[in-house]
Amino acid sequence: MHGGDNTVGDWPLVELAERQEGLLRHGQLNDLGLSDDAIFARLSSGRLHRKRRGVYALGHRLQRSRGEWIAAVWAVPGSVLSHQSAAAFHGWTDSPAHVQHVTTIRHATSREGLCVHRVNALFSADIEHHGLLAVTTPARTLIDLAEVLPWGQLRAITDRIRHLDVSAVRAARRLPLRPSARDRGARRSQTSSIC
Repeated sequence: MHGGDNTVGDWPLVELAERQEGLLRHGQLNDLGLSDDAIFARLSSGRLHRKRRGVYALGHRLQRSRGEWIAAVWAVPGSVLSHQSAAAFHGWTDSPAHVQHVTTIRHATSREGLCVHRVNALFSADIEHHGLLAVTTPARTLIDLAEVLPWGQLRAITDRIRHLDVSAVRAARRLPLRPSARDRGARRSQTSSIC
């Protein structure tokens, strides 16, 4: 249990949550002086709402897509928004509210509403930062989707994409634009989805 008591007012929480899409991390609450018991009391009274493990919404359960994406990334330290969730972020698909996808190089497990994809390496050329949100680049997102979606769904997405520069990702990953069947098999062995 962390130090702190239940006498911490809500204004420091409100000020921080306003800058973070209404979200707060468990460690941030502790840093603001809330003990684990005080956090539990706020959860019980409805002043905090658990979004993911260690991630809370202040005052309400409803979250816009961006807040859901941030909560998913924060729930798996070191992860980035990826796959179908990144496609929604890039505007290629509607956001699937029931499941968010993240990719990490660390050991993590999927859980209800959160699909964790593990890879051996995640290059900086594959990641974009948008404020609080780390998300795979359009090129990396398309590569990830090619591994998990049926051809018809992938084709529908690619038909919506007008401009895509895959050169940086291709160079960083040393993948041919159209990998051979043997290369695709090797690539699959380097990644694992725990969903």
